Amino acid sequence: MKLPHGRPENHRGRPVIAVTYDPNDKTVTPKHTKRYVITTKEGRLYEKLTREAEQIRHTLAELEYEWNSTYRHEPVNIKFPLHKKSYTGITKDEFMNGKPNQNKREFDNEIFYNGQRLRSKNEIVVCQAFEKMGYEYKAELLIQRDEFYSFAPDLTYYIKELEKPVALEIDGAMDKDGYFEKATDRKKYYVKKGFKEFKDVVFFRLNDGRSFDYDRLEAIINATILANLNDIILSNN
Repeated sequence: MKLPHGRPENHRGRPVIAVTYDPNDKTVTPKHTKRYVITTKEGRLYEKLTREAEQIRHTLAELEYEWNSTYRHEPVNIKFPLHKKSYTGITKDEFMNGKPNQNKREFDNEIFYNGQRLRSKNEIVVCQAFEKMGYEYKAELLIQRDEFYSFAPDLTYYIKELEKPVALEIDGAMDKDGYFEKATDRKKYYVKKGFKEFKDVVFFRLNDGRSFDYDRLEAIINATILANLNDIILSNN
């Protein structure tokens, strides 16, 4: 775990964080701790990082207990970066290096949310779902597939555990004349470029502009995790 380990304590009457492990300082050991006064900038930083490390250790212990209570064999050791049997869709580098809001189409209703420009209230709700589920996202990330064709999904979210970006298109008014055909044509372009639905791209379709099924949205987002699990090459395979 590449986070510092430590504990809060009092030293000479002052509250400090006693760091017992620091990945950036090999001289720090349980016998040779470094102490930082909590009210200082470094102290606040180490307090936050050591608290996070402790929470991760606690969660890991709970998961290991639950696993050992259910299964006889040891859990698979998954190492990063992941190795995969196949990879389609948007790459990790495209997501990490790409800038949001690269679609040149004019805005009918420009909305600013969390530093990005969105086109509808539906997109805000989807962004909030990503935030609730802990996913980083970018609006209208430009994906250039060849010299003739590029596209910018409404939103692209990144599943850190799978090292996988997934495009999400919102079709918010399927009851309108012509909108169904437009949505179908857009889906066809993704298919032509090798994108697989529920794996590389998801289409969140609403019957009309007055309803929003949040539970179905979360289910669709979660489905992309299951769809991509079999691509991961496990270390003990």
